[in-house]
Amino acid sequence: MTGVEYFRNKAKLTRKVLAELSGVTAATLANYERKGIPESAYVSALLPVAEALGVTLDELLEDYDGRSLSTLDRAARASYIRSPRNVVDNYRIRNNLRFRELAERIGLADRESARTACKRATARGVHIERLANYERVSMEEFLRRYLPEGGSRED
Repeated sequence: MTGVEYFRNKAKLTRKVLAELSGVTAATLANYERKGIPESAYVSALLPVAEALGVTLDELLEDYDGRSLSTLDRAARASYIRSPRNVVDNYRIRNNLRFRELAERIGLADRESARTACKRATARGVHIERLANYERVSMEEFLRRYLPEGGSRED
């Protein structure tokens, strides 16, 4: 595992977010993770990545094959089957929550129940209410934060 992948996962960042923070394209980051950082890579291209991850250039260039990260150290990923209009899934992704953590916050039995809740076209009102209470905001404020611009919630 390359330093880029190791520290990106440890920071619980997606490639897209790291690309935005560092100014390096997500495709370049993917190449660094898959193939390693080439010897011909410019330091000026690597420094923003190291700074965004809060590590030194030496740490970024180190090989981390012998180390593993638990699943809790990895970034939450968007579901392959998801609706951008589901505010519960938007909340989960924006707050980098695993399905298990989301299940705990909305009072579901297990992670599969949370995954199912995130696959729905729109979120159930009771789930929104519980998350709004967890965040200590009104349901209207919660919807403003997690519903896409110009969207309306239909249940």
